[in-house]
Amino acid sequence: MPSVNHVLCGLAANAALPAELLDRLIAVADADVAADLARRPEAAAANPSLPLAVMWDLVP
Repeated sequence: MPSVNHVLCGLAANAALPAELLDRLIAVADADVAADLARRPEAAAANPSLPLAVMWDLVP
């Protein structure tokens, strides 16, 4: 059985995830899930609550 974090990371990468669930996922995200969320351009633009430090870590 996959770990809960693995499942949450999968949800974070799901482009079809409804906005309400995306907001809930952001609220409970740890560093791994937040990193997956930061890779979603629409998530970063639509949800300014995404941790800025996570987004900066992804900048090459």
